[in-house]
Amino acid sequence: NARRATLARLHAYLRERPADQIDLLLERLASSLGLGGSLVARAPVPSVDALQALAKQDHVTIGAHTRDHPVLSSRGAEEQFETIVGSKADLEDLTGRCIDVFAYPYGGPGSIDEASVAAVAKAGFSSAVTTYPGSVRRDDLPYNLRRRLVMNWGRARFGMQLTRWGLV
Repeated sequence: NARRATLARLHAYLRERPADQIDLLLERLASSLGLGGSLVARAPVPSVDALQALAKQDHVTIGAHTRDHPVLSSRGAEEQFETIVGSKADLEDLTGRCIDVFAYPYGGPGSIDEASVAAVAKAGFSSAVTTYPGSVRRDDLPYNLRRRLVMNWGRARFGMQLTRWGLV
């Protein structure tokens, strides 16, 4: 339908913009529509104390994801490197641990390029995951790993997914 197509075009347009521009454009849109509130949705972010407590757990790996969640391929090589290495440094300062894994924002077709992969390697990460679905295979390149999408499922559904994926 037309509404869905319009929202898809708006989403595609906004994804290519820096975070501060996205916020500004959404605030202007809310104002022009007379919504009086904000269209900027914020995902819950753990507190520094919660992040530090989580990082102390032996079974938890904290990974970096950039400072501002851009479509990396829409940025130049140096800007990609800055947001990638900056997120690593920020998390290392907060957790006191080495951060050596990375997850690409969006991570799918067209969202990363050779400069993205080079920036992750240059920043000192040992591996990086895309959003391409699948399991990691022995011959996969360490900066282009597939992953499985896990939702907030109950124990039974999670078990079914693990079986479906052939992981148990």
